[in-house]
Amino acid sequence: MKSILCLLCRTLNMKVICEGHEIEHLLWKIHYKRIEEFRTHFISAGKNNINPDRTKRIRSTFRSFLSEATGFYHDLILKIRSTYVLPFGYFSEGSDSSAVSGDLTRYKGLYGDADYASREYAAASVYYKEAALLCPSNGNPHHQLAILASYSGDEVTAIYRYFRSLAVDNPFSAARENLILAFDKFHTQNHEVYGQLPVISDLQILLSSGPHEELNFGVEAAENALSVVKLVAILIFTVHNANKCADNQSFAEIVQRRVVLQNAFTTAFEFVGYLLKRCVELHDIASSIYLPAILAFIEWLACHPDFVACSEMDEEQAGARSFFWN
Repeated sequence: MKSILCLLCRTLNMKVICEGHEIEHLLWKIHYKRIEEFRTHFISAGKNNINPDRTKRIRSTFRSFLSEATGFYHDLILKIRSTYVLPFGYFSEGSDSSAVSGDLTRYKGLYGDADYASREYAAASVYYKEAALLCPSNGNPHHQLAILASYSGDEVTAIYRYFRSLAVDNPFSAARENLILAFDKFHTQNHEVYGQLPVISDLQILLSSGPHEELNFGVEAAENALSVVKLVAILIFTVHNANKCADNQSFAEIVQRRVVLQNAFTTAFEFVGYLLKRCVELHDIASSIYLPAILAFIEWLACHPDFVACSEMDEEQAGARSFFWN
């Protein structure tokens, strides 16, 4: 028992010292300064048409630096774990080490060829997901996962991750601006291609018809189910965000917030209503890819009876609610 208490004291002391002096943040600033220098060289090389061989050497040197920096963090974790006799995996709990490793790996992908970048982005994603699990109250890992999704053109996942980055105790402030940019990009692209934003009829096409389910939201059933859950999670957070009352709001801002909230409720109930309608048509309802999303929505309603018994609603929202409950 005494040895366990000693271990606990040493561990707590180490964490207090590191957190109190922001050791990890200061270490990252040292590496990030060098990263910014390399990136400045790349921008300069592109503008001034510098010799391609020199650009290639800068790229190679940069990637070597990123590999060395990644190795530094891995060695540091091993040394601390060994010095303080910590169990495997303990050190990263409550820290941003995984996020830092993810950043370094993502930068390696940015300055490599297509195949190399794909591998590095996959590795960076693993680090960021680990960081999100270890630090669920920190929005930064989700923000970085959103950026990775945008690299691959996965707009739904990017928007979902930006929302997740904001829906935590310590939201990542840049996520809001990037989310607005993502929506603006989506809006512009749809107007260029279709002349308008998708309407309910496009959703009905995606949901298909008939007694058998079609996988129109991904390649595999699990991927389809996750995509629909992400969409419902986005709608749920939109309602929560629109329902927040900020201090010192003007009358115009209060009116605008009410309009946004009405639209958010209408869209959420209508969207899940169509999922329910589709499930009823299926031959095998129990294995439907839409059930996880429907369950998440209904559990959310169960936790917020005030949303269920909303007294202020316009005709459109009332119709969407009726459609869902029927």
